[in-house]
Amino acid sequence: MKTNSKYIPEDILIAENEVMYEQYCNSVGARLRDLDNPGDIDCKRWPWELIQNANDTVVKRKEDKFVDVVFHRYIDKKGHQCLSFSHNGEPFSAKALVGLKWKFSAEKRSEEITEDGIRRDKQSTGRFGTGFLTTHALSRIIDIKGALETKDNGQVSVDMTLYRNGVTDDELKDGLLRTDNEAQYGRREVELIDGHPTTEFIYHLDSEDKVRPARMGIANLMDNSAQTMTFCPSVRSITIEDEVDNIFYRICRKGNIKRLQENLIQCKFEEVKDNETRNRIFIVNSIEEPNPELSLFKGCERNVRLQLAIEVDDKKGVQPILYKDSPSVYCSLPLIGFERMTLPFYINSNDFEPVTERTALLLKKIRKGKSYNNEKNREEEVIYPNGINWMILERSIPMYQELIDYLIENDYTDLYNLGNGLGQILDRSSNWTEEEKDCLAARYIIPLREAMIRKSIVMTNDGLKSVKEDNLHFPKSAKPDFYEICNNIYGNSMPVFDELKYWIENKWGAYKFTDGFEEVIDRSAQSIIPLVDTNAVANFIEEAGDINSLNLIDQSNPIEWLNSFYMWLSDTKSSIINEKKIVPNRKKNFVCISGEKPLKNGSDIDEDIYTFMKQLELNWDEQLLLDGIDNITLETIKRDDVANAIQKRCREIIDDESNVMKQLLPIITAIPTNAENENRKKFRNKRIQIIEFFKAIYQVGVTDETEIDLPSAIWEDTDYWLTGQFLDKVASREQLDVINDNGDNPANRYCTIEWLNKFVNFLIDNGYLHQEELSGDNDDKHWILIPNEYGEFCSLDQLYTIGNVPPELLDESFAESGIDIKATLVHNQFEINKKLNVVSLKLANIVKDLETFYHDKGESQGTKIEVASYIIHLKPSRGNMFENIVNVYDAFTHYSGLQNDIECSDISLWKESVNVIVNYLADEISDAGSLDMLDKKLQNEDGSAPTISAINWLEDYIDCISGAKIPIPEETLIRPDYYGNLHSIEDKMYDGSCIESIEDLIPILESGLLNDCPFEEEDADFKRNILDYVLMPGFKHTKGAQNDTKSMILGIINECVTYCYNNLTSRNRELVKDAVERIVNYFQVEANAKDEKFMPELYSTRNDMAMALLYDPETRKQLQKMHDTFTSDEIQQLLDDKTIIQQLSQKRDELYNEIKQLETLKLIQEEFPGFDLSEILDRLQKEQGDFDPSQLYDRTTDLRKIQIGDEGECFIYKELCGKYGTENVRWSNLVTPSTPNSRCIRWDGDTYYLCT
Repeated sequence: MKTNSKYIPEDILIAENEVMYEQYCNSVGARLRDLDNPGDIDCKRWPWELIQNANDTVVKRKEDKFVDVVFHRYIDKKGHQCLSFSHNGEPFSAKALVGLKWKFSAEKRSEEITEDGIRRDKQSTGRFGTGFLTTHALSRIIDIKGALETKDNGQVSVDMTLYRNGVTDDELKDGLLRTDNEAQYGRREVELIDGHPTTEFIYHLDSEDKVRPARMGIANLMDNSAQTMTFCPSVRSITIEDEVDNIFYRICRKGNIKRLQENLIQCKFEEVKDNETRNRIFIVNSIEEPNPELSLFKGCERNVRLQLAIEVDDKKGVQPILYKDSPSVYCSLPLIGFERMTLPFYINSNDFEPVTERTALLLKKIRKGKSYNNEKNREEEVIYPNGINWMILERSIPMYQELIDYLIENDYTDLYNLGNGLGQILDRSSNWTEEEKDCLAARYIIPLREAMIRKSIVMTNDGLKSVKEDNLHFPKSAKPDFYEICNNIYGNSMPVFDELKYWIENKWGAYKFTDGFEEVIDRSAQSIIPLVDTNAVANFIEEAGDINSLNLIDQSNPIEWLNSFYMWLSDTKSSIINEKKIVPNRKKNFVCISGEKPLKNGSDIDEDIYTFMKQLELNWDEQLLLDGIDNITLETIKRDDVANAIQKRCREIIDDESNVMKQLLPIITAIPTNAENENRKKFRNKRIQIIEFFKAIYQVGVTDETEIDLPSAIWEDTDYWLTGQFLDKVASREQLDVINDNGDNPANRYCTIEWLNKFVNFLIDNGYLHQEELSGDNDDKHWILIPNEYGEFCSLDQLYTIGNVPPELLDESFAESGIDIKATLVHNQFEINKKLNVVSLKLANIVKDLETFYHDKGESQGTKIEVASYIIHLKPSRGNMFENIVNVYDAFTHYSGLQNDIECSDISLWKESVNVIVNYLADEISDAGSLDMLDKKLQNEDGSAPTISAINWLEDYIDCISGAKIPIPEETLIRPDYYGNLHSIEDKMYDGSCIESIEDLIPILESGLLNDCPFEEEDADFKRNILDYVLMPGFKHTKGAQNDTKSMILGIINECVTYCYNNLTSRNRELVKDAVERIVNYFQVEANAKDEKFMPELYSTRNDMAMALLYDPETRKQLQKMHDTFTSDEIQQLLDDKTIIQQLSQKRDELYNEIKQLETLKLIQEEFPGFDLSEILDRLQKEQGDFDPSQLYDRTTDLRKIQIGDEGECFIYKELCGKYGTENVRWSNLVTPSTPNSRCIRWDGDTYYLCT
């Protein structure tokens, strides 16, 4: 059977069903989980979503387009909290009910042509979509009761439960299926009230965390119902019945809307809350007009709809918006969460473009752009949602002005609320982004502020005035005292006191834009609320300059007004009084009470003191508070303050250094008033004495001395300065004045020893002069004022008392040395004050001067020697430790004078002089250069031989300086070498004490043979002239000399003779021969045999050399044969004991036999290599019991064993060299002839040197 139905695979149907459920889960799952712990915005927003859904049901009604909504919170029969929402709008459509179940907006935004022929949005904003989900903050399960409009049966009842309590997708799907399964349609009669069915949503507040959103939503609903109904005319009433918290609230429209002007209407509501009824009245400015930007945005002709509302009370008072409870921006319903937009009015537009969750407006910077139209193949301008919002906000500015004008014209009060919120909207805490805040400021808020402050909305004592046009001022503090202070400055240019606090709360300053923002409005171009603070009042006073120029409204008593301001500053603990020039002095000029010249209370100052101060150019009128000024705490001037000021003035005069004496003359000639006080009397007398000195030094007369009652401190600096001038004057005289022989003493010759004693002791006793100021080593000012024995003024540190200086040193002979002791002694009539510490002249002073003299390069050496000679010939009273030095000096200079005894035992007097003498003699020794020349220097003046030899004198000199530990320059030539030439201590020298033991070898060094030896270049000169580096034998001062002299000299001889012997020439043959003979003879002495280590080559080859150079051929042959046959020890034994030869002869035959036996064994072993030789030896031992091969080895001496081994190695080496070539054979024991401790081996005509 054929059917016309289209075939659809079952798989497709199953898939579509699954996708539908998955899409539902994806749509609601995440949002539902968020609402399990809802934020404050969701807790406040859910009532408005329900009201919006109710409002959407009536927008299509042709008549009776009103809806009443009721919120009911109660305890059900099971004891559970529930919240019911009901309305009398239209019943569910099938599409709406399905949309509710599946979570989608059944009524999408679309457009329609209304009766007036204008295309506009439908009033419905969609039902049961994302916004409705917010109500799940109350409960995941919702019971729904209502009516369903059907095509066939009309309105039927509907009862269903929405289950969205699942967590997983499967649970959410199961909830949806359960909703379908439990839904009931037409099971009861539809209940009608006034002809309309009732729709009800019941939420089960099944936990405490669901109670919170219920309470917050109800509270927000009560706060914002009136404003919402103003912009939603379809909502006729809102009722809240909260049985749990015992709240009853109802608001409904009261009468018809009243038209006030063309665009202005008045909406009035009656609000009942907890049995209290009040009217809520709103003045609304409403427009609906064509708008090209909105039309471009929508793509068709569109009108922009905009409403501004301001709430007033029954008494025509403008009411403020409470931003913490109510938003000021509406898109039909309040934008909960956008409370930071604190405007002074409510603004509503269905054309606003909010963010998805309807919690704010899109307010980014960019307004429009370009977009390419593919259909028209061109680029077109497009408007962004941000641009629509900016357009609407900017359009509201003139509407706001119209509202203000209406309120002003109709005598509304409390107009200060028209600026409410404009001061805080741009605060840092407002949570705007920097971009939003800058745009908001430039495009909207600053223009709003400008519009407002140009309107006459500020109530003054002279009526309404404009902030900007009338240049109004607003005291920063709303306290009456400060208001009155400002009122005397600004008068009617201020708000009345009762409104001031509201203006202060709504104040604003200039907004600072972010750097780089293009639409910036300069701060100078921005209108602000000009506040008057204490700083502004202070500036008003400061700009006046003085009291007579103070421009007060009430000029009757400016001092009283100033005192009230000072009291205000004191009460507010303001520091501005210390910063501004706002307090009058006695000249009536405004000054700062602190700073460089702080203001003071000078009521205790006597007039005569003022007069005296003015003589010193001290006028304090500018520093003293004007009489009559109160409420200012100032320091009171005391006598000490005056004294300090006078002191300071005197110090300034002194420091200025200009015409000081003339300016200080009033205080110089002033004395303190007489009093019984002893100290006061003493000071008065001191001042009188100073005046007397002043008269004497400056030759002036003073008759009008002023007496003033001030502390003595005021003269302190002046007297110090004046006495300093006295000192300068007196010191400039440089010496004492001498009275003429006739006894006359002119006035200008006042500086006698008597007057100076009085003057100096007065200054010292009164602290004007001190020890250090009389000494030249003081870094500050000092005076040369103390007379010496010649009457000349000297520095105190240059003068002494006679002390313990021996009289002999006062002799004029010291004048030649530059030591003038009298010039350093204090005048014998000068009274040395007990506060002065004058050092007694001591020997240390003399010594110091002597040291300076001796070290002065400008003094002649001859003079220094003469002075030193004089000093060392003064004999100390307690022994003379330098007597030997004196004797050595006398021996050198042939001094014939005597030593003078002196009562002094301090060696420091002699020490430096001795050093001079010692160094003088050192120079003479170095100048001699040799003992021969030194002998000549020691000769007597008549040329006769000296009484002491040069070497003995030199040793005595060294003994002296060593014993006294007197250093001499290291370069001094003081040590004689082998030839008597002198060398310095720095030169490397060798001890010559060993020369006697090798004296027979010294001629080798002097023969010239050393010149033929090619020593290493760096050592050649040293080795060829070795005796120049050896101290003279017998010279006892060998400290520091090298003690390896013997090894050094013998080593040089060893190297030289060995080389010259091996490189013998006819020229040096005799010299070598002589050297060899001396060496052979040297080693014949048994004591010298130990020196072989210093001459290894010569020692080992000396006999060979001697044989070659000293003996004839036949003797050499005999000796060679003996040498080849015996070792040196054997030869020595033969020489020592001839019986050995006889014993050796007897043993010869025995050795021949043993050799034959060894030869036989050797032949047997060569013939039969497999035989065990030890077996043969055992047999031989049995046959010849006395045969023992090991004894052959034991019979040889150790030296012989070495010789046999060495010769065996020589044999093997020569054999190997013959077979493989010398260059291919390495003998590890073979060394060069110069290797220390090597031994010489001769074998088969060749000589080898082997290491030991």
